[in-house]
Amino acid sequence: MGCQTTVMSGESDHGHDAEAVGKPDDGEIRDADIHRVLVDYATDVLWLLHPDYTVRYVSRAVDSLLGWSSEELVGGHPMQLAHPADVSLVEEVILRARAGEPGPFTFTVRVRRKDGTYVWVECRSLRIRDPGTETFRQGVVVTMRDITVRKKLETELAALATTDPLTQLANRRAFDEALANCWQDTLSEDGEMSLVIGDIDFFKNFNDSFGHQAGDDCLRTVASVFREIARDVPGALATRYGGEEMAVVLPAVGLEQACAIGEGLRARVEALRLPHGRNRGGFPFVTVSIGVATATARAEHTVPIPQSLVFAADVALYKAKRAGRNRVSATYPETADRAARERVGLPPAVQ
Repeated sequence: MGCQTTVMSGESDHGHDAEAVGKPDDGEIRDADIHRVLVDYATDVLWLLHPDYTVRYVSRAVDSLLGWSSEELVGGHPMQLAHPADVSLVEEVILRARAGEPGPFTFTVRVRRKDGTYVWVECRSLRIRDPGTETFRQGVVVTMRDITVRKKLETELAALATTDPLTQLANRRAFDEALANCWQDTLSEDGEMSLVIGDIDFFKNFNDSFGHQAGDDCLRTVASVFREIARDVPGALATRYGGEEMAVVLPAVGLEQACAIGEGLRARVEALRLPHGRNRGGFPFVTVSIGVATATARAEHTVPIPQSLVFAADVALYKAKRAGRNRVSATYPETADRAARERVGLPPAVQ
């Protein structure tokens, strides 16, 4: 990185003329100006905050990062620039510093640019320490660095880790996480949640007839229906559960609505009219069988959720298959668990 030289004027720390340190024609930076030059030409934004966390000084790099001039920000509170979703994080850091923690505190937040857009930054804040007594003075120094590129890469990597590459639905890992999180929300809200699992009927026969490339195309097309249906339900997640099975996690959705969603999936897949000459269900097109299960918060002490919710949806799915396929079947985890225990001669689950 090339060294940028700046011509300074005035006296040095020792009271000598600038000629004593370096002639202006030499292009040298005087000792007295080194700190100011470093601050002014640093690409990171440097902040000096008062004890009340209002801005005392901010380096001019803030102009290129956020579009604000230093003068516009001095006297204000940097909290005003934080994204609403990140305000609590900034408040927590401030509380920890006021409680006496020395820091440094490193955190990432979104801050508002002058044009109203937001940029991801990494902040490192440190309380000012007296070099002589090692005690902390009033005030805080903060460095702010643009991490937009890093965040973009992190987001892309996270998406790759949770996305099925063929269908572009969420993968099994994302399904497990969403199911667990949804159940925790259900418990905290004393509500209910549902799970819909769909299986393409006689998909092996489809592959045998048309080849695996056509099978992949079929999976992608059916997946698009699951994706579109999930978009219509707040918080829903469409996933590839495994093989030709796809699922939709439905937060705050009861059994009746979940069945309607399942029927919508079934009907829209049938309406695609994808040829399937070996669909032994009696339909000349690609169809899906749908299993639906709903768990309520009160089921927590009856059967283990969310594992039993998946089991119940599977039970309902196979019930739909036995009944002729291309249909929707539904149950509750408690019902499925009780039936399974009766089949193998186990006593009911302890309530």
